[in-house]
Amino acid sequence: MPNHLLTLELLSHLSFSLAAPSANSLISISPIKSEHVKNYFDGKLNFILDGGICEVRIESTIICFKDGKAMLYRRGSCDISEIDKFTEKLIFSKKDKKKQKLQEC
Repeated sequence: MPNHLLTLELLSHLSFSLAAPSANSLISISPIKSEHVKNYFDGKLNFILDGGICEVRIESTIICFKDGKAMLYRRGSCDISEIDKFTEKLIFSKKDKKKQKLQEC
């Protein structure tokens, strides 16, 4: 769930569910300004919701759910204890297998 007033306001006006990916790839540093997003996607986006500079300035948390188990691939701003509230037991991936396991999900 987003933690930004602008995004929450947008969602409150929608009559449907919305899922959206992060504006970064796994091989690059997360953007912290809308200008970074615009430059990265080089004209491929019609709209950018600009809520100002990203407060957290950390990569997204990535979790894969497979066979009823949750595996953490990348720590982000989400607190592990908060994630544990929604999963039975969070499994931590090994860095040397990270790319392979991400592709399997």
